Amino acid sequence: MTLYSKDKWLHIYTDDSAQDDGSAGAGFYCENLFEGSLAASLGATNFDVEIEAVRLAICHLTNLSTSYR
Repeated sequence: MTLYSKDKWLHIYTDDSAQDDGSAGAGFYCENLFEGSLAASLGATNFDVEIEAVRLAICHLTNLSTSYR
């Protein structure tokens, strides 16, 4: 049994990465709707960029013409 099936729930994926120079970056993706990536300044943690990726994904959702609940 799948609790959050794709036909009833919107799935948004994020992925973060850290670099040897102390910087971090993240990407976000929602199948057939949007995708993006961002780089953070030096000293940013993976958590910082992951939160920003979630924020940007929410911004993309609010700009869609389709309403999601």
